[in-house]
Amino acid sequence: MRIVTLTLLLAALGYLNFVRYETPIDVAPLSPRSPVNAGGSGALLASPENDQALDANQLTQVQSLARPVFNRSRRPFKPAAKPKASAKPDVAKANVKRPDFVILGISITGSQRSALMLERGSGTPEWLTVGAELEGFKLVAIEPEIVQVTKAGKSFKFDLYAQN
Repeated sequence: MRIVTLTLLLAALGYLNFVRYETPIDVAPLSPRSPVNAGGSGALLASPENDQALDANQLTQVQSLARPVFNRSRRPFKPAAKPKASAKPDVAKANVKRPDFVILGISITGSQRSALMLERGSGTPEWLTVGAELEGFKLVAIEPEIVQVTKAGKSFKFDLYAQN
């Protein structure tokens, strides 16, 4: 019984697909004399030629096709002017002092990189990954023997085997 039901269901679906895809679709372009103002999204406006309602999406297509993109009178593209960099030194950058970090270990497993870091005097080491922060300094790179941190545009590197 199940097999017969499934067979009939598949046959009905196949027939519906055949009917659906054999139905011709009108792909004629819209008239360029359609109304220019589309109103709001989903708004319906009457076409002056045939009293037929047009969807706002169709109107935006008409508007796009009415304005040629490749035209000799079209102005060339001019990129926006970049703001000029100030000559004044960055006060926050000048006040950043080298942190007193100690690198206790570096772990690189596949694509996962982490460093066991400690600020002298804090007493608690932390495993940190790239992007983490320690005392306001952002960890930006972990290499097999070097860890790099930045703060306010100033960068500092710490060696795993430092002689301190």
